[in-house]
Amino acid sequence: MDAPRPQRYQAFVSPEASNDPDIIMEKITPHVFISAASDDLRSARHVVKDALLTLGCHPIVQEHFEPDYRTVKDMIRGRIEGCHAVVHLIGKRYGGEPSPRSLPEGTPRRSWTQMEYDFAKAMGVKLYLFVCADDYPYDQQPTPEPPDEVELQQAYRRAILDGAQLYTIVSSPEELALRISEMRLEAAELRKEVAKARNQLSDALESVESGQSKILAGIADLSHSFSALSSAGGVIAGPKSPEQHYHNARMFELRGDYGNARRAYLEYFRFDLDFLDPHLRFQQLLKVQEGRAGARETYGYIAERAQGSIARLASYFLLERDPRVERVEAYLAEHPDFGPAHYLLSKDFSFERLGQQTLGDKAREKELLETFVRLDGQGKVARWILDKSEVAEWLEDATSRLTGLKTSGHALDQPVSVMWTAHNSGWTGSVQIAEPAKEIFWRKQGEPEFESTGYFSSTPGPYGFPMPTPMFELHRKTPPTTIEIQYLNLRGELMGPYTSAFQPNQESMLQTKRTINMTKTGWVAFRDFDQKLLLYFTHLLCFAEVAEIRYGLDTEEPSLSHPVPEREGVGMVGVPEDAICYIEVPLQTKTACVQVVFTDGEKTDVEVFYR
Repeated sequence: MDAPRPQRYQAFVSPEASNDPDIIMEKITPHVFISAASDDLRSARHVVKDALLTLGCHPIVQEHFEPDYRTVKDMIRGRIEGCHAVVHLIGKRYGGEPSPRSLPEGTPRRSWTQMEYDFAKAMGVKLYLFVCADDYPYDQQPTPEPPDEVELQQAYRRAILDGAQLYTIVSSPEELALRISEMRLEAAELRKEVAKARNQLSDALESVESGQSKILAGIADLSHSFSALSSAGGVIAGPKSPEQHYHNARMFELRGDYGNARRAYLEYFRFDLDFLDPHLRFQQLLKVQEGRAGARETYGYIAERAQGSIARLASYFLLERDPRVERVEAYLAEHPDFGPAHYLLSKDFSFERLGQQTLGDKAREKELLETFVRLDGQGKVARWILDKSEVAEWLEDATSRLTGLKTSGHALDQPVSVMWTAHNSGWTGSVQIAEPAKEIFWRKQGEPEFESTGYFSSTPGPYGFPMPTPMFELHRKTPPTTIEIQYLNLRGELMGPYTSAFQPNQESMLQTKRTINMTKTGWVAFRDFDQKLLLYFTHLLCFAEVAEIRYGLDTEEPSLSHPVPEREGVGMVGVPEDAICYIEVPLQTKTACVQVVFTDGEKTDVEVFYR
């Protein structure tokens, strides 16, 4: 079945609302697409979103695209086609683009954001352009864009600034929010356009009375339209089509008439259509009336009679969590492109459902949500959902959850790290794990068995079990190797192994540099002794990785060099017996400047010490 046209209106009408068409239509919200490159204008996009909400508009944001041009083209057209207007922000970054290899021959390169502008203009959707000035506080990125992308974006900015299209230049987020909030007249005009839906609603109401129209087709452009019809008393007499039975089920359910709602649902299921949301809604009704166990038994009759796989999938959502996850995972292995299942399964790994997430839960939730968003862009979600407003709510929730999960990105990829500390007898490896662990295990790569690090004590910690010791020891002469770490998470699942390279020379160098930088005040010391002025270098002579000590007297140029003896070992090895620990300096000396040169050639900053 082909998917209906994209949803264009969203109605917020309660069953108790007035059935006056004017009041109903005032609650139908214009949809406005926000177009901006995420690289430097992600925060600006949120500013526009908040400002549009104050105007009574429903902001639409698309952040995830496929690399293929054809997929992106269809996705952008579908998103913008369902909106009344586009707010287009133009910054300095080019942003993402479809792979140039996927472009048809002769097609110029355009970023995703530039393509949004092109499609909105071609489709005749109202465009509001905001050019961010050079001094706008853009979101900072760690790396510059390639020169070709910089030039493409500069050319695009010039084309906008020199073109005939009206635009507004903004220099700050505050000014951007102000300019959006000043668009009240434009928002009113958009609401007038939405009012054209009155005719559609009137036609639908007339067809309800006659019982001759397919309700869903007549109001495909209205989200939550079932609520609007319910407020007008819109139960279809003598329903015949599956859409009419489902419509009646929703109307009866909204009125609290659960007996008739149940009968209408059962009539709908006789048609055995491949839509998922009616099954999920009916299950909610059954769970309220009969509990989960009773709902499983009643719904089982529907699943047994159904010919397709959707009823079988829906039956899994009445199971308890562990068997539900197992069955849905197996279903996705058979049907990897069934978009709705990815979203529904993601909820079983969410904080909202679990209360406390492991990193494994977060990683699986992120993977499922990203796949869901990608499949939605390919048209592989909405085609299986009868009420398209459901898809819009899922996408909003998915985007919100993905934003939160991105803050855990590095921890999800590499949750374990090891920091090394050298001491007289060897090395201590301190294990850092990005989530609570019940027990920690380690081994050198190639060894047959993992060894537990043990516990601090047998006393239960804050999570109800003894706290594992996050440290293990290596002999001082351990050669370079790879360490493998495993751990048990809060659910008792064994995670890993994760690897960490042990390079004693590098680790010793890093530790020496950290120590020397942390003890700058002790590099040298002046001492008056026997009518002489002495300058001591003892502290710096303790480290094997110090190759040279440069210094200068009453100057900031360290042009002199203090002798450093040869030393064996790594790290803090002590001062050799033949070391020259101090020198005599002129009594009138006021300052000494010092710079340390390490054995790898790196130098510290020059530090000045006062007598």
